[in-house]
This record gives sequence, structure tokens and C-alpha cells, in this order.
Amino acid sequence: MPSKKTILCIDKDKDNCELVTFVFQNAGFEVVSCHTPEEGMRYARTQKFAAIITDFHLAEMTGIDLSRAIRTFDAVTPIIFFSGEARPERKQEALEAGAQAYITKPSDFEKFEQVVVELINNGVKE
Repeated sequence: MPSKKTILCIDKDKDNCELVTFVFQNAGFEVVSCHTPEEGMRYARTQKFAAIITDFHLAEMTGIDLSRAIRTFDAVTPIIFFSGEARPERKQEALEAGAQAYITKPSDFEKFEQVVVELINNGVKE
């Protein structure tokens, strides 16, 4: 990877953000973490990210609402849900709201990393 790519992690649980940071820093990425949807929206509007990772359950809204809101101004950055919410209808809602993947916690972290990296690389048009 010629330059570090940055991933945005939006999760109300700081431990989950630390876990995402650990997994993706070891893979050569920088990770920006925030804990509220509002902060995540501010980052997503003002900076370019290789991917956005979010939980289903956030502080003031769901990840579904967040994904829909991001899609109003960013149609291309991959959005990946990383959530303990395992109901199939939630996964379907996330995909319909613009997410490219829905990974249920606990997860095989190698698979999690592989899915995110593939989505990032598939979006690169270099």
C-alpha cells in the first residue's frame, strides 16, 4: 500500500472502536474513531475515508439511519456494519440503506479484515 488509507469507525462503545483500530492498524490502515452519529457525519462530510465501519445500535439513531444520511452526500465510500445485532432482517435493512457488508460480532477478524480490504480495493479506480 503506497500511502496509508484511513477508515472511519463510528460506534458508541469505545472498546469496539479500539478493536477495529487494532485490527486495521495491523493491516496498515489509519483509523479515526468517534462515538456519536453526529460526530461521524461531521467526519464523513469533511474528510475522505477508504471505508466507514459502524454498529447497528448507536447513541441517538441506528446505523441504518446513519447509512442513509451518509448516502445523501457520499454514494461511493464502502459502509460496513460490524454489529452484535444478528437478526437477518437487520442485515437486509442495512444493505438496503446503502451498506456493502454486514458482519456480526463476534467475528473472525481475518475474515472481517478481508471483507473490508476487498471492498476498499474494489472501489479504487487507479
